Amino acid sequence: MKFRPLTTLVLTLAMASPAAAYTVKGSVECRAVALGDANERFREAIKWWVLGYFSGRNYERAADTGKNMDGEALYAHVLNYCREHPSHDISNASKDLYDRPDLPEVPEE
Repeated sequence: MKFRPLTTLVLTLAMASPAAAYTVKGSVECRAVALGDANERFREAIKWWVLGYFSGRNYERAADTGKNMDGEALYAHVLNYCREHPSHDISNASKDLYDRPDLPEVPEE
């Protein structure tokens, strides 16, 4: 069987993955988020992690996504996400929120 150059190009492009691999530092498993919800210091740490995630993504994209969201709104989303997806982690929850086209905005006080 002979491959033509166009066929080879199409097969090469089909096998190429657009997703980039990356390492997440300091993420917490969703099971731990659900279990640690009663601990105020734990909740604060999760909020700050998610705020850092948003800041990093915004820097990367020169964007202001979530500009008017406070830490409580971010944490509430992470907690709900984690309860629904216990095998995921807070990086998945943060990405889910950041990438939402209907990102809710809660004015900071």
